[in-house]
Amino acid sequence: KDNIIITLKSDKLLEIEYLGGDCPNGCSTKYAVNRMGFFTKDDRTGQNTVHLGKALDQVQITGLIREIEKADFSLIRSKPFTGVCPTAYDGQEITYKFYTSRALETVSSCQTEIDYDSALFKTIQSIIE
Repeated sequence: KDNIIITLKSDKLLEIEYLGGDCPNGCSTKYAVNRMGFFTKDDRTGQNTVHLGKALDQVQITGLIREIEKADFSLIRSKPFTGVCPTAYDGQEITYKFYTSRALETVSSCQTEIDYDSALFKTIQSIIE
């Protein structure tokens, strides 16, 4: 019998990780959204892990896909972060991973001065609230 390997393109769209904070065993909160609109949150603060999942409505997922696909990630990363990363004083670093149709794009709050008033980050914020 022949072994057949099928590779599927990832259905991931967006991952956000908040890392750091004042937790005895480390803090980490991860959000993920796939292209079908399923949204998950994993919260690991100390000993407890909470996993929540829900589906985004069609308007939300369509808007998010549109903002990610039209984003200019070179422009987004063009302004470097110049302060002290908040993880140095029990704060959090936020890392965004965008799975576009072209490439994986990563933006870190400790490397980039993120414009949270931009359409892309406002759309993200409306989803994770």
